[in-house]
Amino acid sequence: MSRYQSSSQEVLFLQDLYVALSGRNPIVLIENFEEASPIYNRMLAELVMEGTVVLSKRSSLKNNQLVEVSNALTGDIIDHLEGNDKILVFVSEKNPTKLMDIFGKSFIDFIDDKVQTKKLDEESLVRIIDQLVESLVTRCKGQLEIDLNVDHSINEYLRSIYEPNDGIDSLSPTVKKIYNEMVDVALKHDEVSEVTISYDETIKATFNELAIDLDVIDDSRAEREEIQKELDEVVGLEDVKNYLLSLENLLKINQIRKQKGLKTNEISKHMIFTGNPGTGKTTIARLVSRMMKACGILKQGQLVEVTRADLVGKYVGHTAPLTMQVIQSALGGVLFIDEAYSLYRGKDDSFGLEAIDTLVKAMEDHRDDLIVILAGYTKEMKEFLEANSGLKSRFANIIEFSDYTGEELMLIAKSIAKGKDYVIAEDALRPLQDYFTIIQAKGDPNSGNGRLARNLVEDAILNQSKRLLENPDAQMNLLERVDFNLGER
Repeated sequence: MSRYQSSSQEVLFLQDLYVALSGRNPIVLIENFEEASPIYNRMLAELVMEGTVVLSKRSSLKNNQLVEVSNALTGDIIDHLEGNDKILVFVSEKNPTKLMDIFGKSFIDFIDDKVQTKKLDEESLVRIIDQLVESLVTRCKGQLEIDLNVDHSINEYLRSIYEPNDGIDSLSPTVKKIYNEMVDVALKHDEVSEVTISYDETIKATFNELAIDLDVIDDSRAEREEIQKELDEVVGLEDVKNYLLSLENLLKINQIRKQKGLKTNEISKHMIFTGNPGTGKTTIARLVSRMMKACGILKQGQLVEVTRADLVGKYVGHTAPLTMQVIQSALGGVLFIDEAYSLYRGKDDSFGLEAIDTLVKAMEDHRDDLIVILAGYTKEMKEFLEANSGLKSRFANIIEFSDYTGEELMLIAKSIAKGKDYVIAEDALRPLQDYFTIIQAKGDPNSGNGRLARNLVEDAILNQSKRLLENPDAQMNLLERVDFNLGER
């Protein structure tokens, strides 16, 4: 139902509903109705209570598509949709009071079968783990011809890594990794017919008088360590990095409190990055998406980078679906909107305002699985937020990316060169730093910052190639002082 958030999508909704009601499946599952336009929820409520929903416009079938008709003489007019004895199942994580706000008391009272799930109790969890282990044993026997003996310590280990908020999904990856390790054992070792696995700090497999540790390291932990390594290598931005680590710690503590049944404070994860171009905003946004995925805040961790052109339509009724399409692609990750201030071009910019309204609603509807980062020049972003109080209240985390110093740009240049398998000569480092310091002292917002360093290194590589052709014996990976154009710019 999250697909249908605008009244302009009625034709699409009715077509999809028609397909569901006329299909062979006896059950129609309806989810995310909290995000749908009230118009379509009212139609569903009418369908449930009356067994039919009356259409506001006359339609007919054309190539099995429900299309609006204006000709009164057209045959086979469809003015309502029948429930066709389908069983409609509404799934929600909201409490009954919220459902009443959406559908009304009459609808809630009409439905006799209300099922409320709860977190697994200890006995159920033990039984499920036993089933996972039994399935693993059966799979190893059937596909690998290995008799797998599973020590009870493995069951206890699986119990220890179970996360209530993730359910069985917190266990399945580890069980899958154990099976993959058994595949490796079968491929790398001859005549393996029986293996015993147990846990004591590591999962150990014993067979043919051998004992090996299985590689079932938590991918998220390894990824988090890799992210920290990359974060440490980012030049400068100490305040930004410290803030991100503090936010991560706070979100982790909230997760633990939630698991223990304690109250948690609602924390806004959305951010605004302000600063000049080339100050590392996109780089940090990418690390944010991966960091939040690694620590379990986000499910996917992708970064979707867009501008106004990707969100604002070209004709009436186009903007909301276009914006929602982008938002859907970012669910589970980070939506990074560069030059976000361009979304608002004054009170007469109805398309931009519609994009903002759609974005604000989506941030509320998907608060647990979407982080929005707005980026742009400091002055323009401040004016943008002042013009839209709704946005300002939702972005408590405003992070300023300062221009780099000359020394920092010199270090960035060294890092860029290293990434391209080059080394900057020692006698070129001080002139580079002095050059960058002079450029940055001018306070020009268009200086480029990190991009200036990148362009300078790439120019030096071009100049070096010419020098190497003239002197083939010169060191190929060394960028010398003469390769850098450090004249006035």
